[in-house]
Amino acid sequence: MVFLNKVLSDAKAYENATTDKQRALAFKDAKSYISHARTCRRIVSKSMKTGQGPVVIVTSQLQDVPLRLKVQLQLLKDKLVVLQATLDVQKQTMSRMQAAFWGHLPLLSLVSL
Repeated sequence: MVFLNKVLSDAKAYENATTDKQRALAFKDAKSYISHARTCRRIVSKSMKTGQGPVVIVTSQLQDVPLRLKVQLQLLKDKLVVLQATLDVQKQTMSRMQAAFWGHLPLLSLVSL
């Protein structure tokens, strides 16, 4: 936008110029701003093209993230069910072992007499 304002200013200076020298100077200034703007456009365009590929790749990778998260959540839920079942079995085994231990304790005291 800055360059457009400067070119507009030079265009007005060209229109209001009273001598050929003033017109040539205004034209030269406007031409340099236009040249500079073209260079900037090329740089920005190249940067955009360079960044476009990675953006497309990342976008395509992110599209299936919700599905992958759902699958992972289901896998974790399944593992939790298995671990819960294992824990329940271990609790039952521990309870039986404690019952056997406490059940045999009175017998051990009789044997030691």
